[in-house]
This record gives sequence, C-alpha cells and structure tokens, in this order.
Amino acid sequence: MAESYKKISSGAGMFLAIHKLYRTNEYLLLIQTSGYSEKYRRLYFKDIQSIQIMRTNLRLVIGLILGLLVTLFGLLNALLLPNIDNDEVLGLVLVMLGLPFLACLTYFVVNILKGPACRCVARTAVQELALPTLMRVRQAERVLGEIEPLINLSQGPLAREDLLAELAKARNAITAPAKTAPAPAPEPEAQQPESRIQNPEYRREKGSEAS
Repeated sequence: MAESYKKISSGAGMFLAIHKLYRTNEYLLLIQTSGYSEKYRRLYFKDIQSIQIMRTNLRLVIGLILGLLVTLFGLLNALLLPNIDNDEVLGLVLVMLGLPFLACLTYFVVNILKGPACRCVARTAVQELALPTLMRVRQAERVLGEIEPLINLSQGPLAREDLLAELAKARNAITAPAKTAPAPAPEPEAQQPESRIQNPEYRREKGSEAS
C-alpha cells in the first residue's frame, strides 16, 4: 500500500533553498531543494524525544528593515511625484518607487500579523534536526498539535503510574541521606616465614633413634 504524504509547511531558506515538510502516519519527511539537487531526511515519530520551540528576534529584524525601506520609498515618492509633469516620467517613477513601496508595506504588515518568530528543533537519541519550515510560533504550535497524536500512537503516552514512580524516585534521590563510606577492611597480618622443619618433635625422635 502506497504511503500517503501530507504537506504541513514550506518555506525558503538560505542560498535560494526551498524547504518542504511532509508527514505520514509514521514519520516526518523534510525535503530541501537547491537548484537541481534535492535532499531527503526522515524523522520517525517513534524516535522523537523532544521538539523544542525557541523564540528568535527574526520578526523584529525583518520589521526594522522593512520599516526603513517603507520610510525611504515613501519619502522619495513624496518628494519626486509632485514635481513631475511628464506622464511617461511619472509612470516610470511609479514603477520604480511606488511598487517597491507597496510591496514593502504589505510585507511589513504581514510580518506583524504572522506573530513571533521561532526556531524549531527535533531531537532524537542520535541527532538534532532543525525544521526550517517552522519559523513562526503560531505555525509551529499548529504543526505540533497535528503530529503529537501520531507521536503518542507510535511511542505510547506516559502512564500516570510511571510518571508518579519517576517523580518519587527523583524525590527520594534528593531527600535520601548521604551514605557513609564503608570502613576500610583491616590489612592482613604479615605471615611468618614457613619453617623448613614441619615437625621438630618428629626430627628429634628420629635423631635419637639414630644415635
């Protein structure tokens, strides 16, 4: 039976790379396309130990850059457009300055509406895999809410009894008194050198008989 892939997110990376994230019922599939090459990485739900969402300053940085561009193009338009009488020149200025102004302003608003930026990392016992398609907290939480039941299905949810046992073990390890070191074992007494005469009385008797 062919596996069913569902696309859950996508985004652009560095060096014009395009990232796409798919899922099946057993694993995540991350595809990185750069030029004519593609890289595939699978992350099985049964191996995932944790998925960490770390907030970044990306939204602030993008907002500052776009804000400066919007201000720059807005000032140029305000200074140049009122002084242009030629329709051809006016159309050229609108294309060169007006369209970039509108594009930067639109993306500035979209950047704010997308919410805080983040970096998402999935950890297993042997590797850490960054998920570059999950760059916004709201998007990452939506994807985690979608794959969490599949992770629980593959690994099994932690039973309440097991959780309580782990907590009790950790509590006992903290509150238990330190064990005293055992007393050193006494050193063995030095053995006397063995005599060559095993039975002196027997030697005496034997000597007396010889005499």
